[in-house]
Amino acid sequence: MNPKLKEFLTFVNNLKPKLEQIGFVKTPSNTREASANNQRHYMTDIDYTILAVDDFIINGDYPVCLRIYIPNPTEASEIIFFMHGGGHVSGSVAQYDGVTRKIAKNTNKIVVSIDYRLSPEFKYPTGLNDCKAVINNIYLLMLRIKCNLKMGKIVLDELYCYLI
Repeated sequence: MNPKLKEFLTFVNNLKPKLEQIGFVKTPSNTREASANNQRHYMTDIDYTILAVDDFIINGDYPVCLRIYIPNPTEASEIIFFMHGGGHVSGSVAQYDGVTRKIAKNTNKIVVSIDYRLSPEFKYPTGLNDCKAVINNIYLLMLRIKCNLKMGKIVLDELYCYLI
């Protein structure tokens, strides 16, 4: 087992009974904080040489923030859309910055990380609709930021969708 994973699991197993003993109540706020703290602690080898551009796409009247990682600005590239984990309750573009930088570097593809709206503040499927708006409008965004997009595959999680 990976030593960092083993350390994390030991920490969680030791913490859980202590939290139960004091009557700790899990909320969206402390879930988000714990998730962000874990990412910061365990994701330490972040490559800041990957170009990252913050922008947004409008979904109705809401600006959906996103971060675009461009591993090689001089080359045309396909796109990977990254919808962070967190069960639609936690996670953010900033929290997954290290992960998405690694994906961009290791695949040599543009990665669009979507900061979709979270539950319970926004009811399901609001977050998914935010992601859909980004996917539907990505070409306009790429033109606006003068990004060299290669026609080909768009990767959604582990599904491949071919561009028409």
